[in-house]
Amino acid sequence: MERPFYRPRILYAPYPFHMMQEEYSQSPSYMSWPMMQYPPTVVDEDSEIEFWKEMYPDKMKKIQNYVEETCDKLDYDGSAMYDECPDKVTLYRISTMIYDMLMDDEEFQMEIGEDEMEPEMDDEMEESLESSQLKGKRPPKPRPPKKPHNPWLKDIIDVLLFEEMHRRRWGRKNYRGRNW
Repeated sequence: MERPFYRPRILYAPYPFHMMQEEYSQSPSYMSWPMMQYPPTVVDEDSEIEFWKEMYPDKMKKIQNYVEETCDKLDYDGSAMYDECPDKVTLYRISTMIYDMLMDDEEFQMEIGEDEMEPEMDDEMEESLESSQLKGKRPPKPRPPKKPHNPWLKDIIDVLLFEEMHRRRWGRKNYRGRNW
């Protein structure tokens, strides 16, 4: 007997595919698409990440390129990037290395401009500091290690580096089936 009107059952909760009735497909919808082995969310994830990276401002794209180059060099078995618990000192060294590469790039220096750099001590301030240190009986205190001129740039490098490392660690674990 033929049904005069067919109304599909509406599912409001997740329903296991293997328990569906004959009217519904026995496989998930993405498996019925030609040449698809994974759901679109898994396949398109890398292209979506690239799309969002294209939306970065020009300066951030330049920084991101340096971060990706450094991560490419660190992408090998046994790398510090894939340690179970990455060491803060190692991560600091990597980000400082990226910062130094950016500071050596004259083109990038022109992009950020002088107004965004923290002012260094001028000659008069240095002379007054030295003369005040020479007046005392004790030898002058050693200078603290040189800090970056752009603390915001160092912070941005840290954020981009940690995000890139997280993405690579996650991808290596989930797509390649390896545990680090």
